[in-house]
This record gives sequence, C-alpha cells and structure tokens, in this order.
Amino acid sequence: MNKIGAKARLPQPHDYTMHDKFSGAQRKGKSYRAKDDQEHWPLGDPIQRLKRHLIALGEWSEERHQALTAELDAWVAASWKEAATYGRMTEGPRLDADLMFEDVFKEMPQSLERQRASMRAERG
Repeated sequence: MNKIGAKARLPQPHDYTMHDKFSGAQRKGKSYRAKDDQEHWPLGDPIQRLKRHLIALGEWSEERHQALTAELDAWVAASWKEAATYGRMTEGPRLDADLMFEDVFKEMPQSLERQRASMRAERG
C-alpha cells in the first residue's frame, strides 16, 4: 500500500509513454505533460526500457510485443465502441447523475451530501 492507502499496481502498456499517441492532445495543440517532461526521464520511456530489458533476458520478444500491442489496441477500440453505446457526453442515453453518489461509501460523508444537494439545485 502506498501513502494514500491504495494498492500498488503494475503499469499498463498505455499508462505512461513518452508520446501523446492516445490522448488526442496533439490534435488540439496541447499536451497533458510539460514540454520538458522527457528531460525528467533521462534513461527514456520506462515502458520501452522494460521491454528492452525483458528482451535481453530472453523473457520477451519484439514479435510478442507487437502482437500484444495489436491485441490491446483492438481491445481498447472494442471497449470504446461498447462504452459509446451507453452514451457520450454530448449525446444520450444519459444515466441519472445521482448514481455517482451511490455505492461508494457505506455512509455518505456530509461533504458529498452537500455536493449532491448543490447538483440537484442546479439541475432544478
């Protein structure tokens, strides 16, 4: 567990790369990281470093990496397509906004009660 109580996890292949390939930020002329971010990773992209290390150990290969990348890209595309059937921010169908306050805490904190009341007041 880390200092905020969350369990540690292994990085997923698309979690952090040195490119904005999956963010759409490049198309908007923006980036979700600083322009000098790569300077903070002097040894390069940690995912690529791990890949090279595992290949050097004989535990991985470029072919397996390409196959996994293709499989994950297909899975992400299929997942996005399925998710879009539930609605998008700009089009329906829409879930009841109250649902985001449910099934999170056994007893809802007062701060969330206030936020929910505020949201309901704004929505009318």
